[in-house]
Amino acid sequence: MAAGINTASEAETRKIENLGLVPGHSYGLIAAAEVTNKNGEKVSLVQLRNPWGKFEWKGAWGDESDEWTDDLKKQLALDTDADDGTFWMDFNDMKNLFGRIQICTYKDDYQYTHTDYVYQEPGSYSVFKIEVPTTGEYTISVCQKGDRMFARHVDYEYSNSRMILLKLNNKLNLEGGVTYIKGQKGFKERDSHMHLESLEKGTYFFYVEMEWVTQESYNEFKFTATSYGCGELRFVSELHEAFTRESILEKAFMSKALLGCEHITEQDMGEKGAPKIKLYNCTKSEEGYNFKLVINDEVEAIYKETVEYPTFKGLTLLEPFKGNSY
Repeated sequence: MAAGINTASEAETRKIENLGLVPGHSYGLIAAAEVTNKNGEKVSLVQLRNPWGKFEWKGAWGDESDEWTDDLKKQLALDTDADDGTFWMDFNDMKNLFGRIQICTYKDDYQYTHTDYVYQEPGSYSVFKIEVPTTGEYTISVCQKGDRMFARHVDYEYSNSRMILLKLNNKLNLEGGVTYIKGQKGFKERDSHMHLESLEKGTYFFYVEMEWVTQESYNEFKFTATSYGCGELRFVSELHEAFTRESILEKAFMSKALLGCEHITEQDMGEKGAPKIKLYNCTKSEEGYNFKLVINDEVEAIYKETVEYPTFKGLTLLEPFKGNSY
């Protein structure tokens, strides 16, 4: 487990440094304990370590803190003379100061696989065909170049990402239909994860769309896709040139709507005398897309809807599904 501190201004940075901590830096979270302080109150403590082996917390429960009694020092094996970057602090202080905590999952028999660097032109997308050999737990990720690979003065920013996992019903292609499995959006993170507790053996399409940030420090527009799980998941090929974005998303959201996934609402037009017209709305989704699906199985009825946008900032309409209208 690891924890880190992010700051938004020079004043915040100085405040953190005055407390003996290092902003923009990861600490190992190595232990936790509940103790009884001098006043007989229960206190939850955490032990962290700066991997540099120096710069320690100067607040309550730090090495020089008067919170410690001889019994508590013995109980937690505290060596106040050791300047090794290891220190204890109140869990509440940690929650207030550390903005992120990371938990690394490791299992002896799990396997890690990955693609080579994949170039994705801004405004484009990637489609990976993957083979899952064994039913079980997997984590599929999209990984960007880390900010530690740049000089400290370089202003580098992570980009957002969208991921959708679809199972191919005929194990071959889109023509046999797909089953929506899961979607995920990454918000300016180096690694964006999609965790699947029980992914069935089979053939899948993994759709990835990067929202690249335009920046002087980096214009390679590359990422890798990775898997960690109970089997050796294989990234067989990258196929985006064989499919349009619209064809992938149409199949994905049709399946998602008919499965009745979370955040999908359904209604029919029975009150209007057309019960075979069904409307599916998704205004909040894990992958960051909103959509409306209309299925009209009426013989004569026509469904028409007018949508007005009071503002259109940051929105993009996809190409018409058929003809010159939706």
